[in-house]
Amino acid sequence: MISIVVNSKNKICAVLNLRNHLPFSRALKYFGWCDVYLTSFANKATGLAVPNEDIDDLNIDFTQYDVLLLQHERAPDDYTAKLAKRQNPHIIVIGNQHGYYKSIQQIKHFPPESFDYWNTWGEYWIDRSKKILGEKPEKWINLGSFLHAYYYQTKNWRAERSNRKALVIYEPNTNESYHDKYPEIHSQTTLTIIKTLEKLEIPYDIKAHPLWPNLRGNDNQKMWQPPKSIKDFDIEKIIDYSLIIGSRSTVLLDAVSMGIPVLGLASSSQWEDDEYGPARENLFPYCFSKKQLEKLITEQFNKKFNYNYQTIKYFLGDIKYTDQTYHQACKKMVRNNKFPRSLLKLFYL
Repeated sequence: MISIVVNSKNKICAVLNLRNHLPFSRALKYFGWCDVYLTSFANKATGLAVPNEDIDDLNIDFTQYDVLLLQHERAPDDYTAKLAKRQNPHIIVIGNQHGYYKSIQQIKHFPPESFDYWNTWGEYWIDRSKKILGEKPEKWINLGSFLHAYYYQTKNWRAERSNRKALVIYEPNTNESYHDKYPEIHSQTTLTIIKTLEKLEIPYDIKAHPLWPNLRGNDNQKMWQPPKSIKDFDIEKIIDYSLIIGSRSTVLLDAVSMGIPVLGLASSSQWEDDEYGPARENLFPYCFSKKQLEKLITEQFNKKFNYNYQTIKYFLGDIKYTDQTYHQACKKMVRNNKFPRSLLKLFYL
């Protein structure tokens, strides 16, 4: 268990876990307006969340905070939210989008009842929910991604600094990793990318995302493995590469926010409303055939790609300013929570 408190005068805190949320904690620490508490919070063998005692051991005094930020949507964060509200019934709990989701049906029940809001990265998720569901879920809001704001403001890819290698993002088959009822099968996609790079004689490394320890699923089932060993390194190190290639991994969006050249190779899941928005909106070059993949790798390798900022904004939020607007939105929520809305109108006249 690890605890990091950035500034004891802050009125906003975040509870994150060390294994999955370290980049998010760095972002909040960098911006400075949020205290960050980290817990190890994962079974070393399987990566699964472990008992709520890890949260209790942090001994957080939630009465000193007005807002609690959480990252994931699973049971441990529900426990944290309920614990915070028992101590401080007025605390505002904001869940935050963790990654790219293949379906609105998959996430329409987010967040748990204990959360006050669930923040999506960009307006795309609000638009997509309205199209699929007829309306957006009640607690969904759009404040943007503070993680990608951090990457955008601190990372700046340059061709002359790259290692002249491609990075293949291997996305484990979801039927093997957690018995997904609507699986995505990426093993063939990964093999296609690898064979194409080898044909072009371009050196490459492989990074798995998400990474299951020892490439065994949640029930310890052995998962498909690429023919070359997988490298496990800090996500911020992707900026060293000349090209990032994957299918739907959130790493592709991380790379976009850092300005790294990105290519996607098409895949799909079995969700009825399956869609990969970045491909539809041309956020980065996306391939639908081996021939097209080969052509685009040749064209894009170690070449600066001029991303359309408005398209980035649609998926990740206004990341030039998200750190400021997110903070201001939290403070406004607190004001609205402390005063009846009828009285607030008087203050703004």
